[in-house]
Order: sequence, then C-alpha cells, then structure tokens
Amino acid sequence: MEPRPKVLLYEPIHQVGTKLLEQSCQLIYADSLEESRLLELVRDVSAILIRFNGRVSRKIMEAAPFLRVIGRHGVGLENIELAAARQLGIQVVYTPQANAVS
Repeated sequence: MEPRPKVLLYEPIHQVGTKLLEQSCQLIYADSLEESRLLELVRDVSAILIRFNGRVSRKIMEAAPFLRVIGRHGVGLENIELAAARQLGIQVVYTPQANAVS
C-alpha cells in the first residue's frame, strides 16, 4: 500500500472538507505562518492548501521537492508567486465561488 500524500493546511478549513481530505491524504496543520517554520513543514508535502493568510513564496516551493499543487480556498492569488509555480511545474488551483452566497 502506497503512503498517502501529505497536504499542508496553512489554516483550518470546514470539517466536511477536512473529513474528505483525510480519506485519502495525511493532513499537516501549520502551527505558524512564519516562512522559517513553513520551510520546515513543506519538506515532504505533495500539496499546500491556503485560505486568507500566509504566502507561498518561491523559497517555500523550492523547499518542497514533492510539491505538485497549491490550492487556494477562495478568490485572489496574490499570496502565491505564480511565476515561480509555473517555472517549477506546480499547478495552482482556486475556488472562486467557494464563499458565494446563493
């Protein structure tokens, strides 16, 4: 059995989302959004999930050799260095309608 991919969550998400992710991933919760701490946490993650706070810099991406995707829960991608992600072959996805009121 292959190990489950590790996903770093910068901030907590809704319980439903957490339960879905836990079915196929190992979740790691950031205890700090300081870049020095994030550099330690990303060493073996396949994905990073961010919400409002924190930044995914080139330095963080380069410290994560297994990183394949960065997910942004919400709109706006200004806290992700998109050019660096593109150059490093890391996919960036987001949920522009996640907080819309129906």
